[in-house]
Amino acid sequence: MNVQNKYLNAIFLLGDHSRFDYAEKFIEKNQMVDYEHMKHNLDSNFIVIVSEFYRNHPEALIKIENQFLNKDDEPRSRFYFTKNMPYATCFVLPALNNVYEIEKDINCKWASKVIIFDVFPYCEEEIRILAESIIEKMPYIDLRIFLMETIRRFGYTDMTDLNRTLAEANEIYNDIKQGLVISLAELERSIYSTDTDISIACSHGLRENLKKVKNRLDNFDSDYEVMLIISDDELTSIEKLNQLCNYDGVKHSKNVGEGFVNNAIKEYFGKSDFIESLIVLYHEIISPICIWDSQKYEVLLIEHLKSSLKNGAQKRLSKIYDNKVPDSELKYRSLMAEDNSDVIFKKFICEEYFEKFLPDTVKKFIEVKHNTICNLYGGE
Repeated sequence: MNVQNKYLNAIFLLGDHSRFDYAEKFIEKNQMVDYEHMKHNLDSNFIVIVSEFYRNHPEALIKIENQFLNKDDEPRSRFYFTKNMPYATCFVLPALNNVYEIEKDINCKWASKVIIFDVFPYCEEEIRILAESIIEKMPYIDLRIFLMETIRRFGYTDMTDLNRTLAEANEIYNDIKQGLVISLAELERSIYSTDTDISIACSHGLRENLKKVKNRLDNFDSDYEVMLIISDDELTSIEKLNQLCNYDGVKHSKNVGEGFVNNAIKEYFGKSDFIESLIVLYHEIISPICIWDSQKYEVLLIEHLKSSLKNGAQKRLSKIYDNKVPDSELKYRSLMAEDNSDVIFKKFICEEYFEKFLPDTVKKFIEVKHNTICNLYGGE
């Protein structure tokens, strides 16, 4: 593998048009219409399906894009980003199977793997010549042939010949090069595994980013404390806390505790800028290793922050959480004087939710992702 491609596991899919059907499962739903159009109208261009990893590594993405420029330095590829693609991996699907055209693009050891798709009746001249030419002209390429076990463009009677034809195709291709034909399971493994050089290089680059995230995690408490000091009056002023527990805000709720929590969620997650700033901090810290759907996990994180508020309030208010809201403000004030539920909730907001529950939840979200990436990709 060329050292310039340290971030790249480039897999070329060649051969029968079924390769586009196989690659389709990696395409995001909102890209499907465009993909269907492109795969039938490629001309002499390329489809490139790339991992979300590259969104956060523009220096690597530029290197890939530069591989698909014409003589006038104009792009001749359509890129599709997807979270369904393995880490640091991309598929390249050329329109043409002309080996001389392909050789220009996968010479200089640019590709890590080449997989040729073949379909019934198998071993037709065009595919054989393609395989033989790649072996002859580019012996360093990791070449494999995948025999699709589906009969296309043929009648039902041909199905009886499928097993026999598959066995014959295996023999023919293995005569060209032993071990050339791969099964579906081997195809999947070849996609979800990388060459040693790539793994080492990717791990090295990723380890640097994991260190950055770890350093930010180590400083998270101090960063959060600064944010809290700046926003303290906005969050926990006497006036603000009183608004959370006033009668008008809880009288339409099923019970007192639910009224308090709903008011707090509306105030802190709807009107206040603090939670928004906290989410920005989360993205800043996690972005160097983010290879998942960041917006999806942002929604999940916000739901956890809301849940921690509700769960904490239920625990602190205990039995009085489910007390029904009185039908008048006078009775409500009497209830508050009797069980002090409003005082308990305000204390929880000031001393626990913003001081502990909120930062711990965000920090835990980051730590889980950091540790997962460490375990998967060899971080320290």
